[in-house]
Parts: sequence; structure tokens; C-alpha cells
Amino acid sequence: ADEIVGCQDPAACNFNSAATDPGVTCTFADAANCQACSGATNGTGTILDLDSDDDGICDANEVVGCQTIGATNYNSAATDPGPCPGCNIPYADNYNPADDLNNGTCVVGGCMYEAATNYDEYATYDIGECEFNYEGCTSSNAPNFNPLAVIDDGSCLVVGCMDPDGLNYNPAATFAGGCDYPDACPGDLNGNGVITVEDLLMLFQVYGEECP
Repeated sequence: ADEIVGCQDPAACNFNSAATDPGVTCTFADAANCQACSGATNGTGTILDLDSDDDGICDANEVVGCQTIGATNYNSAATDPGPCPGCNIPYADNYNPADDLNNGTCVVGGCMYEAATNYDEYATYDIGECEFNYEGCTSSNAPNFNPLAVIDDGSCLVVGCMDPDGLNYNPAATFAGGCDYPDACPGDLNGNGVITVEDLLMLFQVYGEECP
């Protein structure tokens, strides 16, 4: 009744130091295949896998480094991928998906004007497709029309007659245009709006003179 059945081999992973009868199959780690024992000696020990990425190289022997040939920090001894400086901007002309760090070598076509809505801080050459969100007068008939404006700011000037005495007076006009006036009263030589004897006397004064 006092017998304890277990693995009695100290080299086994499931070794039980208290076992008095060898009634359990012993399990052993294969160091060549990156295996080791968990270290328990009460029969509960297990085999540990020390090659987490299953590449045949034990985790303790892995060398992390840049594996991209041509990179400035390329490491031919690297067994696990590490950061590689280069161009990591996906839309760059020289994008390399293997590059993790941007070392400023990206060649990017885009808008280089900071005032544009599609300004690209990474652009290294301009492709002539900048978009501007300028506000201004968008009416082509206005004297202050701004061909670059895309948002009308209500500043468009209205050309028209601003003189209330004009026949074509436009109360909405904000920029002076031509006014049409009624014809002067025929015979009103002194311009007082009434034809009187004074107008006749003015006519007699110049009657018979030759016009230049």
C-alpha cells in the first residue's frame, strides 16, 4: 500500500524522486531537437519545446537581424528577421515590404505645397496634382473672379448702374458699371428742365454763328 509507482530515471522529464516502483514509462527530452525538461521531480515534469518558430534553430541560438540583402544593416548570420532600414512607405516608388524602418531614402511623387489639401509630407518630387481649397469669388462674370477658388465666400462683385437716376439702376450692384440716362429735354439750353424765354434768348445770342 505504501509503494509509489513512477519513473525512477533522474534523466527523464517525468522523473519522480519519490517513486519506489518503476511502473511508469519514462520520457526523455531530445536536446538535438531543442527539447528540455521542465525541471519538476515529482513525476509531473514535461518536455519543453525550445524552438518556438520550428526553424530547427533553438531559441537560445537564434540571431535576430536584418535579412534583406542590400540593406545597410544586413546580417548574413541572422536566423530571425529584425528591423531593416529602407523605404517603408507603401506608395513610394522604391517601397520594399521587407523594410521596417524609414531611413529617408523613399522616392515619393505627390503634392509638395503645404497649402494644398492633399499635401504629402513624404513627397520628394511634385506630380502637379495639388488640390487647393481656396475661398473666393467663383462667378466667372464677376470682376473679382478667382479661378483658383473652389468655395464661394460671397465676395463676388455685381456690376451695374449704382446711380438711382439711371434708367438701368441696379440696387444690388456693388461694382460701378455704365448707367443709361434719359435724353435731355430738347430746347432746354440752360438745363433747368423748363423751356422758357431764357432758352430763346440764349438761342438768339448764338443765332447765325458758325459751328466750329
